[in-house]
Amino acid sequence: MTILNQPSAQIIVDQINQDNVLTFQIDQVNFGVPSPVTGSGKRDTDIPVTAVVGKGYVGSNIVNLDRLKGELLFLNYIPILVVASPASTADLLPAINARHGLQITAAEINDVALNAVGSDGTITQLITFKDSCLAYEGSFTVIVNPGVTPEEGVLLTEGGAWLSTEDGQPLAIEA
Repeated sequence: MTILNQPSAQIIVDQINQDNVLTFQIDQVNFGVPSPVTGSGKRDTDIPVTAVVGKGYVGSNIVNLDRLKGELLFLNYIPILVVASPASTADLLPAINARHGLQITAAEINDVALNAVGSDGTITQLITFKDSCLAYEGSFTVIVNPGVTPEEGVLLTEGGAWLSTEDGQPLAIEA
């Protein structure tokens, strides 16, 4: 399991604890809306944090941290997904999360209709995080093979994607 295989709020709590040698639990704090920080000498985001009443702490503070860049999640790699009949970017999240050990939610991305199917039978789609997302910012690209399920004998790349014919169908070895 990666440190990213948890909800965004837990990723932020873990970062606060690590940076400040604390032991906050996720149920002890509430987060406000992140805001970008400009200028030098600080990290890129401020997030208001307020103690939950009756959970051992009082007050609030602003936490300054660097959110994870979507562009760097899959450095030099574009994930290839198999999703049957996807309609929007939210439909892609279960495949992204399962394949890459993430817990991105539909509430954290801008859910938009998918691009048109290209001439190769795939969809190239940009997934963009909302400004209100706690742990992530920016965007990343995926390639979707909609409605195609690989069968036995399909040739796979080292990354687990299958090779496709010119019409987008899986390239297979005939028995």
